[in-house]
Parts: sequence; C-alpha cells; structure tokens
Amino acid sequence: MKLITLLVLSLSGIFALAQKPDVYSLDPLKDTIQERSLGDFSGHAEKYLRRSGDKVSIGLTKIYDEKQLADPKIVKLVLGLVKESFEQPELISAEDDKKPSVTFLLLDSIEGRSKDKNTQNDVEGVKRVITEKLIEYQHRTSTPVIHK
Repeated sequence: MKLITLLVLSLSGIFALAQKPDVYSLDPLKDTIQERSLGDFSGHAEKYLRRSGDKVSIGLTKIYDEKQLADPKIVKLVLGLVKESFEQPELISAEDDKKPSVTFLLLDSIEGRSKDKNTQNDVEGVKRVITEKLIEYQHRTSTPVIHK
C-alpha cells in the first residue's frame, strides 16, 4: 500500500513539473491589482511585476475596458503597475516583454481620452521613465528594446 501511495505521489509530481505555466494567465495580475488597491506591496506582487514588462499592459487591457480606464483611481493604479513593470528591464523574463509596444499603446489611449491635464502629465511622466530605463538597459547590454 505504501508503495502504491509513493508511486502515485511521484507520478503526480512528474506531471506537475511537465506542465508549463500559463504565461497568459491573468490571475497573478488580478492578485497584484487587488493587493495594490488595498495598499499592500508584497514581495510576490513585486516579483511578478518586475518579471513581466509589457505583459502587464496586455493583461490590463483584458481586465479593464475603456470606461474603467477613464476612472482616475484605476488610471493611477494602472500607471503605477506599468511603471513598476519596467523598473528593472534586466529582470523581465521574456525578451518580447522588454519592448513596451502594448504599454505605449495603452498609455497613449489613456492620455488621449483624459481631459485632465494632471493625468496627461502623469502619463507622460510614466512614458519618460520607461523610456529612460530601457535606454539605460540598452546601453548596458546592447540589446535593442526601444526605438527613438
């Protein structure tokens, strides 16, 4: 009986290792949004953001619709998440996610819909910080991630 139990546990472990994580899962981002909305800043959320880059913006466009992205509270949250996701480009897992294509589309969309000058300035500030971080990364590594 112990042998069968051991065999079942071993096989379930092997199958768990064989399954690839779903890179398009929104669950980690939803958890991070919930934490940040409550003012929490866990290491798990920080680790997720720092490894995600452009993937964060892809997820945000799936989670929030245009009307929600006009809400100042959501915009503030989104800007913080996007900015943090490019804080350390060398930590971003996938090379494609080091390129802020969707991120800049999302930011341009928020900026274009906003009538509030402060929000527009905040968006421009986030775009500037992301660009600076990526240019620094590009110079250090000779990895092309942003075009001027």
